[in-house]
Amino acid sequence: MNSLIHTLCLSAIWLSMSFIQAVAPQLPPALTRPVVQIAATAAVNCPPAPLILRGWLTTAYSYKEKCHLVKWGCKNSLGYSLVRTVEGCRQIAADWAELPLGSIVNIPDVGLCIVTDSGGAVVGHHVDIHFDSIADMNCRGSHIADITVLRWGWKGKILGGGP
Repeated sequence: MNSLIHTLCLSAIWLSMSFIQAVAPQLPPALTRPVVQIAATAAVNCPPAPLILRGWLTTAYSYKEKCHLVKWGCKNSLGYSLVRTVEGCRQIAADWAELPLGSIVNIPDVGLCIVTDSGGAVVGHHVDIHFDSIADMNCRGSHIADITVLRWGWKGKILGGGP
C-alpha cells in the first residue's frame, strides 16, 4: 500500500510538471506560479518508501533485571519510566548514531517500538527491546531481524505513511 501511495504521488508530480511544460508558455506568469508551487509542495510532502534496516541484532531487557534495577531503577537513559509506553510504542535502546532517539520502528513479532534508551552494549546495528517482565524478556531472547523504520528521530520525517 505504501509503495502504491508513493507511486501515485510521483505520478501526480510528473503530471503537474508535464502540465507546466505544455501549458505554462501560453499563460501569464501570475497563473502558472500557483501550479509550480503545488507541484513543488507535492514533491516535498510525498512520503518515501519505508526504510528497511536488514540483519539487525534484536535483544531483550527488562528494568526488573537486578543489574538494571540497581543501576537505573525503572528509568531509561532520559530519566523517564520504562513502565509505560511512549506514543503507544514499546521502548527500545539503540545506538543513537545508527538509529536516532525518537525513531519509531516496526520489529517483526514485537510491533511498534520507539527509541528512548541507549546502552553500553547496544552498539552498531543492534536494538535492545524493553519487556515489563523477565519471563517475556527470556522468551524473546535474541534474533536477527529486518527492522522497518517508520519515523526517523523525534522530529523526523514519517516514512511510508507511518503511525
